[in-house]
Amino acid sequence: MKRLVSQLTDKRTAFFGQGDSFNVIARRIEMKELVWQLRSAALLYDHVLFAAAFSWQSEAMVAALPFVEGLVRTGDILPVIRAPGVTRDAADYFDTRAEETAGFVHLPIYQIPALASEVARPTQRPIAIRLDHLGSQVHVDTKSVGAEFRQLWEWDCRNETDPFSVHNMLHSSTEVSNPELLTEAISRIAARDYFSRNVAMSGIQEIGVPQRLRSAILYRVTDLYLLANANACHSDLLATWRTFNESAVGPRGRLLGPLAFANVTLFLRVLEACGISSPLLGSLSDEELLAIKGSPEFMAFREAYHRLIEDAREEQQIYITLAWDKFRRRKQLEGGKRRMVALLRNVEKISAVVFAAALGAVIQQSTTTSQIILASGGAGAGVARVLGGLERMNTYPIDDMCRYISHHEYKRRLQRQLPEL
Repeated sequence: MKRLVSQLTDKRTAFFGQGDSFNVIARRIEMKELVWQLRSAALLYDHVLFAAAFSWQSEAMVAALPFVEGLVRTGDILPVIRAPGVTRDAADYFDTRAEETAGFVHLPIYQIPALASEVARPTQRPIAIRLDHLGSQVHVDTKSVGAEFRQLWEWDCRNETDPFSVHNMLHSSTEVSNPELLTEAISRIAARDYFSRNVAMSGIQEIGVPQRLRSAILYRVTDLYLLANANACHSDLLATWRTFNESAVGPRGRLLGPLAFANVTLFLRVLEACGISSPLLGSLSDEELLAIKGSPEFMAFREAYHRLIEDAREEQQIYITLAWDKFRRRKQLEGGKRRMVALLRNVEKISAVVFAAALGAVIQQSTTTSQIILASGGAGAGVARVLGGLERMNTYPIDDMCRYISHHEYKRRLQRQLPEL
């Protein structure tokens, strides 16, 4: 079945940036990790989207796809291709990309093996044909990835509130003597007639960014490019290395960062705290996974979990806002700004761990009924026990989890881990 992105805007969807070949290769992500994350994300979201090109660009994704073909057939996982007036199917998309990327091979930037994987080669075409046989695809018909990428790039070059932005990388570095001038030069790359990931990366090398900074900024280029894809698909960005906070895309940003709905690692930690282990979920067949996903008990749990994430982010943002206000009142110099960026990075680094610990503590201190639920979902339980646990979890533990915000457990733990304002 073919779908349009515009038909999914009322659904909860994630773009699987983890499967991008640059990240798979550069970060050495293994096939088993990709399978685990795809299946977990398919449980957490109505639909998980990934660029069809990911399926043939890295050995790990080529090996992972057979393990999720059942979820592709049902549309829980959907390969993304271009608008229907531009691209008919995955094979047509492959042919177009083969033509577009043929001239990239000799570009200096393509000496980086992870980026060279973008070149579509004839031997990979059978994978695109296999995707067509699976029958589920989605066309991007609402936004331009290129336009989104330009906007994100320009915003990142002036965004002082995201500790990992290009702006803060340059302004907190001791290697950059004139950060304003260098930031402006990097920002202008987005004004080129044709703007893509390889153009952005080539521009970074041409400008002469200090070597120690260059690698970090090249990774940031990829993060922004994947976020542009997610925005074009009206989706959250699923990527576990997460270097964004919600300010990354300005006032219309989605929840990002380690403490985000799209962090499947955090989601599974919460399920474990409720007694449903990752090995148990990993042992389920596609049919069993979908049975859990479609149950009223799990859907209620998922929505409550989403509310918890939003509430915790509000608590985190209060802390960050107070820190910024104090920083600006003191009118600190660049040395102080470097300390401020370090503080913000630390907040992002520990937020998910603190959240999981706080939530786990509340759950395990909750009612006797909750303790029964924790026991019922232990390792070795089958799908019936998972569903039974979810049914009771919907009645009791969710109430306990929601109370943790009013108990300020997350806030207390966050402040305990960070310097006093």
